[in-house]
Amino acid sequence: ISDELLHAEDYVQHQVSDGHNRTLDIQSDYTQQITSTIKLEAGVKASFATQGNQVTSERANYGSSAFVDEPALHNDFELRQNVYAAYVSYAQKFGKFGMQLGLRGELTDIAWDLFSADDHSDKKPYGNLFPSAFFSYALNEKSELQLSYTRRISRPRRYWLNPYVNVSDPTNIYFGNPNLDPEISNSTEFSYC
Repeated sequence: ISDELLHAEDYVQHQVSDGHNRTLDIQSDYTQQITSTIKLEAGVKASFATQGNQVTSERANYGSSAFVDEPALHNDFELRQNVYAAYVSYAQKFGKFGMQLGLRGELTDIAWDLFSADDHSDKKPYGNLFPSAFFSYALNEKSELQLSYTRRISRPRRYWLNPYVNVSDPTNIYFGNPNLDPEISNSTEFSYC
């Protein structure tokens, strides 16, 4: 069998990826020590993020150096995510006991474009509340017990949302799901330090 016939289905693929990640954060915080044992904090934050990735692909038959553009393998995806948040926190000490209670509210607005497929989506804005509570008890000057509860959010990343099917590696084909929702977790921790 000739070398050309043996590699008739083989080809060389060349991809160029150009990404960007731009974020603008605007934040204002306020702290007031009301008494020696009471502290109040509050703040607002707006975060405007744009993440994009543009991939172009070329292909050449085995043994050839003449690359041909492969538009079906191009990917031009951009994710825009704006988060508006406000929080308040109250801390107080009672002798050996200490506590801090907080609440953060967020409104998230997400939109994405898959320019290479002329597809786009504006997800409905969603809001969340995130309470937190921290309690401590000083056993002595060097050690204390702590109990805490927090609620957190993990938003899907750009590549988790991108519906483009990446076949650049035939053994690792992957694509994202633009309908993914954020993951909310509630955690409780008890510690001695």
